[in-house]
Amino acid sequence: MPKEKQRFKNWDVVETDLDGDQYKDTIVRDGAGNPKIINGWTVTKSKYPERHMYTRDHPESKDRRAQRDEDGNITNEGQFTKFGEYKI
Repeated sequence: MPKEKQRFKNWDVVETDLDGDQYKDTIVRDGAGNPKIINGWTVTKSKYPERHMYTRDHPESKDRRAQRDEDGNITNEGQFTKFGEYKI
């Protein structure tokens, strides 16, 4: 069996109405049953929840560019802070 066909072994396509709009959505699932493609869009992990919390806590760009210590003094002016601490 060619390598490509083995990669997609046991994958299946399901058509169902996911959002109740009366149009069927096409879902491609891998061999373990995990959705990989929905309506032609790939399914990937997103950092949106972390980015959303981070920008909510630091709404202005100047706030995101400065890390501050406990006393409020800027420790790294001009560098963006990381939003990794906001992981869910």
